[in-house]
Amino acid sequence: MKITILGQSGQLAQELQKYLKSYELTFLNREKLDLLNINKINEVLSKYRHDIIINTTGSNKVEEIENNDNEYERANIINNLALEEIAKYCSDNDIYFISYSTDYVFDGKQDAPYLENSLTNPQTRYGITKDQGEKRILANMSNCLIMRVSWVYSNVAPNFLHTILNLLKNNKQIKVVSDQFGTPTSSSFIAFVTQQLINKYESYNNTFSILGIMNVVPDGDTSWYLYARLIEEIYRGTNFNLSDSLIKNISSDEYSRIFNTSINRPRYSVLCNTKMKKTIFKDTKLWSSYLRELLEST
Repeated sequence: MKITILGQSGQLAQELQKYLKSYELTFLNREKLDLLNINKINEVLSKYRHDIIINTTGSNKVEEIENNDNEYERANIINNLALEEIAKYCSDNDIYFISYSTDYVFDGKQDAPYLENSLTNPQTRYGITKDQGEKRILANMSNCLIMRVSWVYSNVAPNFLHTILNLLKNNKQIKVVSDQFGTPTSSSFIAFVTQQLINKYESYNNTFSILGIMNVVPDGDTSWYLYARLIEEIYRGTNFNLSDSLIKNISSDEYSRIFNTSINRPRYSVLCNTKMKKTIFKDTKLWSSYLRELLEST
């Protein structure tokens, strides 16, 4: 089976390279396929043979996208407009298309996990581009799966885990919000679920019904503050005393004042993973187990 992965240097693309190594992989980095050049997408993709195309690209600098019009225009092309062209190409050539989205498509105002068919209502420019990108894919093809993920981390910077570890190594006090809730998700977890999906796809002779949108997150949820505290506990080891913690909890409003930001991040963006567990990976563990495995293996 021939799989083309859009993107190469990002945290997810690197994990997919490990998990999909038994397949014939082609990586199209920015030099080979510049999504900003929309008119060339079809031409470039036509140079390769694919059974599956996986899109790991994305512009996710939330602050810059919100505050800089040029960054927003760039994000709107990569996260939204380019996906329509890729979806049309996949539809015309009977190629299964996998792309990744985000919990930022929701407003975070409900208090129960979001389902795949929950109404989207993004509150940031970044979220809007991702939401519109989802809709463009689904409007142009049916043989696709959009995986919604949240709070993604890995050993590859930049991400929240990397930031916290760097601050801890420098013995700096860290202020982290305690009133935003979600599910930390490792890129290796996402890559593993993607691998399981593709294995099923192949076993069904490249046709099956895992289509549309699927939330891909481990079990459980937490706040950014408690997430940071667990990172610190694992990093410090068994002799760590919680009273010596460098991590202090603050509210979202305090964070906005201290760091002079007006980004309206979702307060509650927990994704329901029932569909994933029923169709792909029923033995999912708590998010904290995957975090511990990663940190204890490095």
